[in-house]
Amino acid sequence: MAGSAEKAFGLGLAEQAAARAIALGDPDAENYGVVFSANDYKFFLAERLDTLTRYLVEFDPSPAGLVRAQANAERAIALDPENEEPQGRLELIKAARLP
Repeated sequence: MAGSAEKAFGLGLAEQAAARAIALGDPDAENYGVVFSANDYKFFLAERLDTLTRYLVEFDPSPAGLVRAQANAERAIALDPENEEPQGRLELIKAARLP
Protein backbone atom coordinates (compact mmCIF):
# COMPACT_ATOMS: atom_id res chain seq x y z
CA MET A 1 0.00 0.00 0.00
CA ALA A 2 1.41 3.39 -0.98
CA GLY A 3 1.94 5.95 1.74
CA SER A 4 0.83 9.56 1.51
CA ALA A 5 4.26 10.72 0.27
CA GLU A 6 4.25 8.12 -2.51
CA LYS A 7 0.69 9.02 -3.46
CA ALA A 8 1.54 12.74 -3.62
CA PHE A 9 4.62 11.99 -5.72
CA GLY A 10 2.70 9.77 -8.16
CA LEU A 11 -0.12 12.27 -8.49
CA GLY A 12 2.40 15.07 -9.06
CA LEU A 13 4.08 13.12 -11.86
CA ALA A 14 0.74 12.40 -13.53
CA GLU A 15 -0.20 16.10 -13.31
CA GLN A 16 3.14 17.12 -14.84
CA ALA A 17 2.74 14.61 -17.68
CA ALA A 18 -0.75 15.91 -18.47
CA ALA A 19 0.40 19.55 -18.30
CA ARG A 20 3.31 18.80 -20.63
CA ALA A 21 0.99 16.98 -23.04
CA ILE A 22 -1.34 19.99 -23.10
CA ALA A 23 1.63 22.31 -23.70
CA LEU A 24 2.76 20.18 -26.64
CA GLY A 25 -0.47 21.08 -28.39
CA ASP A 26 0.29 24.79 -28.11
CA PRO A 27 1.99 25.92 -31.34
CA ASP A 28 3.95 28.55 -29.41
CA ALA A 29 5.16 26.11 -26.73
CA GLU A 30 8.50 24.37 -26.59
CA ASN A 31 7.75 20.91 -27.92
CA TYR A 32 10.94 19.17 -26.79
CA GLY A 33 11.51 18.00 -30.34
CA VAL A 34 8.30 15.97 -30.46
CA VAL A 35 6.17 16.41 -33.55
CA PHE A 36 2.66 14.99 -33.73
CA SER A 37 0.06 14.67 -36.42
CA ALA A 38 -3.34 15.92 -35.29
CA ASN A 39 -4.68 12.41 -34.55
CA ASP A 40 -1.49 11.23 -32.85
CA TYR A 41 -1.59 14.26 -30.59
CA LYS A 42 -5.22 13.61 -29.61
CA PHE A 43 -4.41 10.03 -28.65
CA PHE A 44 -1.25 11.10 -26.77
CA LEU A 45 -3.12 13.74 -24.78
CA ALA A 46 -6.04 11.38 -24.10
CA GLU A 47 -3.62 8.80 -22.66
CA ARG A 48 -2.01 11.37 -20.35
CA LEU A 49 -5.39 12.65 -19.16
CA ASP A 50 -6.54 9.08 -18.54
CA THR A 51 -3.41 8.41 -16.48
CA LEU A 52 -4.12 11.51 -14.41
CA THR A 53 -7.72 10.36 -14.00
CA ARG A 54 -6.59 6.99 -12.65
CA TYR A 55 -4.21 8.63 -10.17
CA LEU A 56 -6.87 11.07 -8.98
CA VAL A 57 -9.37 8.26 -8.41
CA GLU A 58 -6.85 6.14 -6.54
CA PHE A 59 -4.86 8.77 -4.66
CA ASP A 60 -7.33 11.63 -4.18
CA PRO A 61 -10.86 10.20 -3.95
CA SER A 62 -12.05 13.35 -2.17
CA PRO A 63 -15.04 15.19 -3.67
CA ALA A 64 -12.66 17.75 -5.25
CA GLY A 65 -10.40 15.00 -6.58
CA LEU A 66 -13.35 13.19 -8.13
CA VAL A 67 -14.56 16.40 -9.79
CA ARG A 68 -11.10 16.80 -11.35
CA ALA A 69 -11.05 13.12 -12.31
CA GLN A 70 -14.43 13.38 -14.00
CA ALA A 71 -13.38 16.45 -16.00
CA ASN A 72 -10.20 14.69 -17.17
CA ALA A 73 -12.11 11.51 -18.07
CA GLU A 74 -14.65 13.48 -20.08
CA ARG A 75 -11.90 15.30 -21.96
CA ALA A 76 -10.05 12.02 -22.65
CA ILE A 77 -13.27 10.52 -24.02
CA ALA A 78 -13.85 13.53 -26.27
CA LEU A 79 -10.30 13.17 -27.64
CA ASP A 80 -10.44 9.38 -28.10
CA PRO A 81 -14.07 8.18 -28.07
CA GLU A 82 -13.12 4.65 -29.21
CA ASN A 83 -11.07 3.98 -26.06
CA GLU A 84 -13.29 2.15 -23.58
CA GLU A 85 -11.03 2.56 -20.53
CA PRO A 86 -11.79 6.25 -19.84
CA GLN A 87 -15.49 5.55 -20.43
CA GLY A 88 -15.47 2.81 -17.80
CA ARG A 89 -13.60 5.03 -15.38
CA LEU A 90 -16.09 7.83 -15.93
CA GLU A 91 -18.95 5.51 -14.93
CA LEU A 92 -17.07 4.53 -11.74
CA ILE A 93 -16.39 8.19 -10.93
CA LYS A 94 -20.03 9.13 -11.42
CA ALA A 95 -21.11 6.25 -9.18
CA ALA A 96 -18.62 7.30 -6.49
CA ARG A 97 -19.91 10.88 -6.62
CA LEU A 98 -23.53 9.88 -5.98
CA PRO A 99 -24.78 10.96 -2.54
